[in-house]
Amino acid sequence: MRKIVFTLTSVSLLALAGCSTYNSQAPAPAAAAKPAISPQAQAALDEATASMKEAKSDFDVWTVAEEAYKKAQAAAAKGDSATVFKEAKEATAFNKLSIQQSKEPPLQLKNL
Repeated sequence: MRKIVFTLTSVSLLALAGCSTYNSQAPAPAAAAKPAISPQAQAALDEATASMKEAKSDFDVWTVAEEAYKKAQAAAAKGDSATVFKEAKEATAFNKLSIQQSKEPPLQLKNL
């Protein structure tokens, strides 16, 4: 009985080993072409990326800026230049406001 179980196990392992190398020579699928966006949209996205890095370095990122930036990145992946431009400009504007706000002195209530 042990010989039969050993033989069946060995045959199964050999069959599985053969299956694992069967597809190893298959060609890799071609990478999908990334849709291009306009140079103006790319410049706006680059500016938004820089403003996001600056805001994150000061811990001043607003959620609306982060949402707009994510929308711009998603639109860039789809090749939608108009949406990239609009959302990237919005993210940049919010980041500039958040950085400016963090540089203002805190509000002090006196003589209340």
